[in-house]
Amino acid sequence: MRDNREMVSREELWPGRDEYDLALARWTETLFDPELCSGRLDYDHLGIRRYGGANLYTCVYRIGNWMVRCFCSNGQRQPPTDIRERYQAIARFSTMAQGRVSALAAITYEERGIQVGTRILPLVKMPFFANCPSLGEFIMDHYLEAGVMQQLCDAWLRMIAEMEATQVAHGDLDLSNVLVEQHGSTPALHLIDYDNMWVPELDRRQQHEFGHLHFQHPAFMPPHPRPFTPDMDRFSALTIYISLKALITFPQLYDEWGADESERLLFTDSDYRNIDQPGNRIGLLRASSIPDLHPYIDELLASLRERRMPRSLVSISASAGYRPSTPAPAPAAIMPPPPHADWKRAVYLTPPAAAARPTPVDSSPTPLAFPAQPMPLNPTPAPPVVAVQTMPSNPLPAPPALPAQPVPLNPVLTPTPAQPAPPHPLQASGGQRGPDNSSQPLSSFPTATLPTSASPAPPDPPPDPPQTSRVRPPENAQPPASTKNRLWLWIVIGIAIGLLLLAILAAVLLLTGMRRFALEPLTILYSALITGLPS
Repeated sequence: MRDNREMVSREELWPGRDEYDLALARWTETLFDPELCSGRLDYDHLGIRRYGGANLYTCVYRIGNWMVRCFCSNGQRQPPTDIRERYQAIARFSTMAQGRVSALAAITYEERGIQVGTRILPLVKMPFFANCPSLGEFIMDHYLEAGVMQQLCDAWLRMIAEMEATQVAHGDLDLSNVLVEQHGSTPALHLIDYDNMWVPELDRRQQHEFGHLHFQHPAFMPPHPRPFTPDMDRFSALTIYISLKALITFPQLYDEWGADESERLLFTDSDYRNIDQPGNRIGLLRASSIPDLHPYIDELLASLRERRMPRSLVSISASAGYRPSTPAPAPAAIMPPPPHADWKRAVYLTPPAAAARPTPVDSSPTPLAFPAQPMPLNPTPAPPVVAVQTMPSNPLPAPPALPAQPVPLNPVLTPTPAQPAPPHPLQASGGQRGPDNSSQPLSSFPTATLPTSASPAPPDPPPDPPQTSRVRPPENAQPPASTKNRLWLWIVIGIAIGLLLLAILAAVLLLTGMRRFALEPLTILYSALITGLPS
């Protein structure tokens, strides 16, 4: 059951954000709106997710398809004392202006909204716009697309025109308080954060906020007062529109001039305060070759010099004769037509003859000419080329040069099954292998007569391997000393084991009371100990 005690008075402090978090953790019990109770609270990895930007005296949550705005204390900062009356008037105006200001969402103010502890506090409910990036995020994603930026300019001009015609001012137009929704190729804008909104019912109220620094007139920033009037959006509307128009022609300025998705676009507060200094970005943009921007930049410079609000964006656009239109696409680069095959005019050529081909010119130097004389197959300095087979340990000397005949350098001397292979080509007897690997008599080969002194000596036969045989030892041979020692060791071990067993037997008989039977093993053990072991 919810507590129906008296609601918080104006003199009491508002709860902090942590107190709202504790209350919303049980939103089905602490909220009074049936649509909110049936929704689901949005969480992130840190817990309950908070939405919004500066949130000077508000905390924003998402429950289902709704955004819930609660008023809280932030250190020494408290909500305005008339915050209830302000949001009641804004809620009535947003319902009445539906259809006239497309960017204005209908909000609901609930006086009995949430119970925090023992107090019942108000809240504001407005629809949640899914898949709608902020204006800064949309520009960051599409500033290189001239067509999309032109449509965004038209949507911005249309929203400002509707707000001027309906007599409403947002009070804090910047890159985070405007959402962009894509309807096909046409963007639609949505306004959020109505804390400082001006509606006719709130005329002559006091101003509580100053807006974002880089989108506000420096003459109306602290310590100077800022009027709370229906024209307080004109400066921010004009500076944002100039930036959007300039990015259509010069998209590189987004990176060169340091624009981002949350803080600023092309201009900063220093550009507004130092308009006459060299290098001022407003002056540089005025000197560019964009005649369509000149009326808007001239009005911006005049308002800064005269320390006043500029004229409405709609009136400047009307005096400039601007008509929204889609920019013509950039001319495509002139490229040669792609190659294609004309089969009707195809000519089939026969390949040229091999003899008609030009002989390549050899640019290498002319080789040296040597006398035409037969070269020996095996010159004396070079070692002989021997067939790949097992050679003896002492090879023969190089054979003498033979007459020039077509004899293979390395004949393959593979023996046939009927005739074994000779040990060496020059030591063969009974036949040799010819050039065609056939068996031929030795007389069929040309021979050379060698002098007696040059006859090579026959190689020494290899030494016979040592003969191994088993030698029988003589019958009267004595075993080695190590064998005799091992034999005596085993005898001693056997005797010791036998004596140990006799001792154990005697002990068992004595313990069991059979002393008569124990005398015999004890006598044997005593005799063995007295007489000693045989040597």
